[in-house]
Amino acid sequence: MTLIKTTLIVAFVLLNIAQLSAEGKHSHDFPKEIMAFHHEMSPLWHMEQGAKRTKLSCEASNKMLSLTKNIANSENLANAVMEMKKACSDNKTDIQPFFKEIHDAFHVVSEKAK
Repeated sequence: MTLIKTTLIVAFVLLNIAQLSAEGKHSHDFPKEIMAFHHEMSPLWHMEQGAKRTKLSCEASNKMLSLTKNIANSENLANAVMEMKKACSDNKTDIQPFFKEIHDAFHVVSEKAK
């Protein structure tokens, strides 16, 4: 392989890795129930914080809560989602601390599933 081809391939791979990282897309080997929750939470978690993220996260809280019912040992995760739902219903503009609790509880559940 020529140096030019090798350089182009390496550049292409690095560009794709950077793009996927910037978009918050990454791969996991979770059981399907955990993956379903991840697909709901992850795009929101990786969005820039602000009014749009708050609105979309609050709108997704019912679905996230429903998805916890299919995940073993997810009581803390479900409780964290319920706390965020309460913050949303109280019209709090900063739900980040509540969303972080969901994120952290999710990682505990996903680690236990390994």
